[in-house]
Amino acid sequence: MTSHIETYARLYPRHGIDLEKEVRLLLIAPSFSQTLVNRAKWLNVPLSLFTYTCIQLEGDKEPVVVFSEREPESLTVLQRGTDAGVYTLEGHLDYATDPAVRGRIIKLIEQTKQWTVGHITMDPIKHSLSFKVNGKWFAYLDVKRKHFLVDTADDDGAYKNFPVKNDDDHDNVVQKMKGAAERVRGTKGSAD
Repeated sequence: MTSHIETYARLYPRHGIDLEKEVRLLLIAPSFSQTLVNRAKWLNVPLSLFTYTCIQLEGDKEPVVVFSEREPESLTVLQRGTDAGVYTLEGHLDYATDPAVRGRIIKLIEQTKQWTVGHITMDPIKHSLSFKVNGKWFAYLDVKRKHFLVDTADDDGAYKNFPVKNDDDHDNVVQKMKGAAERVRGTKGSAD
């Protein structure tokens, strides 16, 4: 629903859909679990959660539905960066609760800077760190609480998700990332 808004506006011209406004998501239920609230924080759309209760008033045949919006401060969008939506390496690193995970990520970033396959960049984006060689993407690093995941090409060129939970996983994924960077760049670099 967040894409092709113009199509909806053309299909429903009488509804006066404003193409300049961002789509807003409304969820209505008797209650919301904390899990749902936590997951909702990751959505990149304006979101409102409404709970409701039914009250039977004396003398009325029909119950009255009372809606209540969840407090805005409890739905602050979780951004791994600043409130302005600028994502940072520090914001991603802060998400990990294990200091060893942060250390492995920093080590991996430092190792990529030593490769001679081309100009390697690392850009923090919403949920990941994006690695590029000469402007071409070759890997994503997703920080979790007690480990991290790297999405990159395997030796056969197929993109896969590699969990990194220990030093052996780290060494393996560094080689996978380096191989992917070489394939994207089309060169061979020094093995670091």
